[in-house]
Amino acid sequence: LPLDPRPAPEVTDQEAAAFLVELGFLNQTANDVVTRFDQVGGDPRKIALVRFQKKFQLPESGQLDDDTRRLIAAPKCGVSELNADSEKWTKPVITYKINSFPASLEPAEARKLIGQAFGEWSKHANLDIVEVSQGDADIFVSDEAPDHRDRMGFSCRFTKITTVAHAFFPEIGDVHYNSAKSYTPDEFL
Repeated sequence: LPLDPRPAPEVTDQEAAAFLVELGFLNQTANDVVTRFDQVGGDPRKIALVRFQKKFQLPESGQLDDDTRRLIAAPKCGVSELNADSEKWTKPVITYKINSFPASLEPAEARKLIGQAFGEWSKHANLDIVEVSQGDADIFVSDEAPDHRDRMGFSCRFTKITTVAHAFFPEIGDVHYNSAKSYTPDEFL
């Protein structure tokens, strides 16, 4: 049985493969060789799909099933997921500074939500994460245009899947929200 009873969104084989390339689960060269997920044997797309399913605790079928399609189509962070478990902060106190807020939220509401998110992270990561308003910080939080100054951007280059935000691993750590998206407080974090 699927984990979610809602109808799965349309995600083509090509869109799923592009997504897996974008987030680092599939090598672009391997993707160019294979055109469908249902090919047999050591299909690199199937192997990448199993890695993705394992990472997100889905049944490891290697199939582009409804639960996998839902997760691929869901709003998400646009940074590779593969090295997330190996990157850690090397100091116990981490500072963050908010450089800009989403236009769709009042700054006070956004600041409160960001503080709650960092508070939750702090509880689970054994870190003390504090906001600073002046000077330098370990993490800069900002609302950025879809095509902004880092190499990531906010849209999967090959598909209609849109990224709502991305954050970088330590020691960079910056958090960028997509300024093209309108957020409600519930959607923001």
